[in-house]
Amino acid sequence: MLRAGASDSEQRLGRLFDAVAQDIVDATHHYRLYCDLVDAVDEFKVEMNQSLAFWRLTLNAHVHSFHSCLFRAYDQHAKALSLHTLLKEVRRQPELFGSSPPTIADVEQDLDLVTSADPLVKRLVSYRCNLFAHRNTDNVVEELRREERFGLTCDDLDKLLDRAVTILNKYDHAFRRTTWRAKIVGHDDFRQVLKSLRETNERREEAFRAEFQQYGSPRVDTNAKGDT
Repeated sequence: MLRAGASDSEQRLGRLFDAVAQDIVDATHHYRLYCDLVDAVDEFKVEMNQSLAFWRLTLNAHVHSFHSCLFRAYDQHAKALSLHTLLKEVRRQPELFGSSPPTIADVEQDLDLVTSADPLVKRLVSYRCNLFAHRNTDNVVEELRREERFGLTCDDLDKLLDRAVTILNKYDHAFRRTTWRAKIVGHDDFRQVLKSLRETNERREEAFRAEFQQYGSPRVDTNAKGDT
């Protein structure tokens, strides 16, 4: 939180931090939930297969959401709000950080980690431009398979997300003693939903077995003639 009586410049920078933080936090939350859901597939295969279309669309939605937010966080456009442009604001106004302003050297070092000068960020930006924000025509027509060239592994995404959270918290804590959580409260609530569905299935199965034991299998008249 900003102190009472913060200047217009401090309030402006605070709003910039809040907006960039929203993208980074949302990207992290959607990505972690996606990974948790994928990890749960083997354990809850039966339950998920009962509504396969729902879970498939849910997983795809999380993929699109964390990509969109991560792309914004690492956007390279000069007029876009991103880690890149936020750090430039920090570099331009160190006096807003009170008695312990970040050094120019620190900011420059972190800028190198959020621009296309970094190989991992460069791949992320290329992925966005060729496969996400725009669909590259040549890639489709000529089957160039650029998704393999620019694709990001889970390890790559972990590094980019951890880097973004670390840089955000480093400067926002220095600015207004604020840090952001990378883990959402209730991140595993979906497990309770699936467990509840499993318990419902088990009760139905138990009721079926009890009825079967009481009445036996349905009788089939083998002498009955079929419809003509």
